[in-house]
Amino acid sequence: MGKGCKIVMIVGIILLAILVGGLVLSYFYCSEIMTSLIKKSVDSLETEVLNNLPEGFTVDDVKARFAEFKDVVLKQTQAGKITPEVQAWAQDVQKALADKKISKEELEQLFDQMKKIVSQATSSGS
Repeated sequence: MGKGCKIVMIVGIILLAILVGGLVLSYFYCSEIMTSLIKKSVDSLETEVLNNLPEGFTVDDVKARFAEFKDVVLKQTQAGKITPEVQAWAQDVQKALADKKISKEELEQLFDQMKKIVSQATSSGS
């Protein structure tokens, strides 16, 4: 076997080891990774809303709603059971942020969804 083939084989083995290591780490730390991503996403949305607060909403009200919602979603994530409602809410957030600004109507819709998710979680004991 030539010197070039040995180098390619060694590089391939190293890349395969990195890939396998990444898969193993993501498998064992999936919950922690998901929790971190969701927390950062909700925090970023909260910041965006607070920076461009639509008329009719107060800073304290927005913070309280997000805090309650974040607690519920983080508990669900750590338990490994993200509900379809949370997934639908995340998609609606993406749609609302498509124009880089959340309107009053979009925020009311997101808050309604958040309220339903929180009430479902508290009624089911999550």
